Amino acid sequence: MGTNTVSPEDLAALVDRLRWDKRRHPHRGRGEYQATAHQVLETAATLVEAGRAHTVVRTLRTAMDRVTRALMYLDDSSGIVGDALQGLVDLYARALEQAPPANPKTLASWLVSAQFDGPGWPRIHLRAFAPAFGEQDIAEITAQVQARAATTDPDSWRTRFAVRDFREQLAELTGDTDHYIAVLAEDLKEPEQYRRIAHALVETGRAAEAVDWARRGLVHHPGNPYSDRLRDLLVDLLLDDGQLDAALDVRITESAPSTSTSTKPASSPNSTRPDWLPDPLGSADSLPAAQRLPAPLKHRHALGPEQQSAWPVAWPAPPSRSAAARQGRRGRRRWQSRSCAIHDRRYASPSSAPRRGSPSTRLRTPPHPAARPTADATPAPEARPPQFPAVTMPCRSHT
Repeated sequence: MGTNTVSPEDLAALVDRLRWDKRRHPHRGRGEYQATAHQVLETAATLVEAGRAHTVVRTLRTAMDRVTRALMYLDDSSGIVGDALQGLVDLYARALEQAPPANPKTLASWLVSAQFDGPGWPRIHLRAFAPAFGEQDIAEITAQVQARAATTDPDSWRTRFAVRDFREQLAELTGDTDHYIAVLAEDLKEPEQYRRIAHALVETGRAAEAVDWARRGLVHHPGNPYSDRLRDLLVDLLLDDGQLDAALDVRITESAPSTSTSTKPASSPNSTRPDWLPDPLGSADSLPAAQRLPAPLKHRHALGPEQQSAWPVAWPAPPSRSAAARQGRRGRRRWQSRSCAIHDRRYASPSSAPRRGSPSTRLRTPPHPAARPTADATPAPEARPPQFPAVTMPCRSHT
């Protein structure tokens, strides 16, 4: 789409199509709405890149408000409209860099309202608006956040989260690393907080402190599934510092961080290791670091086939503790027991024999014509279906 063929009037016409009636069915017309939202994003981006941001700032604000309201009633399970909305917010921040607002209080009020009073979307990143901020903008946002925190409901999780999120973002904008870490350390319930602290220390050249914070995070959240990024950061820091053995220890306890799995490798009394297969842990001191580290550190391309086979033998994967796996095993056992019960009941009961006129009697092979009785012959008694004796055939699983 060329800049000569796009005008602010075209953008305004597209934004008018972003209205959504809450009485409409959530599925009806959502495809057209998705296409319109992305068309608005492309058109506005073309105008901003052409240096005409001052002509689209107000229209972008209207587009964001309408899409935010529409997402309350529109089925966006695919996330297409939500991605377009986030793109509009980021583009709005770029437009404000070219055309800063005349009144800092207006922008601060809109950002705080979107964070505290909105339905939970879009995500507001103050760093994206930092080039357009002045000292007055940051001071105004800080004052409004403090006012919200003073009047917030202590039982409202959403408001408390919004206050904490903006306080952390504002502390990051100050550029004071110690102040930023102090704000993050107020709430250390998730490993992501430790990762952000460690990352901030790395950016300022304080790698030793970053390693300490990363270790503390893994100690407090050993089995948290969201600790992977923190663990990866710790391994990278240890490798950069040349602490290969320490990095290996972190990777060893990655799958099941507990005392039993981190002290020594599991071994089976029935398994034997060939002489040509090295022990990756027992002979760690005798092997070069390049040979003993890549397997647990996921760099297997540097090893030969013998070294690649060494680690699974010495350190087998822990048994699966997945709830889905346990449920599947219980379901298979339940299905097997029920099948065996039906099998035993069928062959143990005399009533299970075929009845007269049953499909088994109708499918019998008719007698040969030569064997049929003549008119002078004595009629044979009526044939009865054979009575099968009751035979008990136990299920294999019972034996």
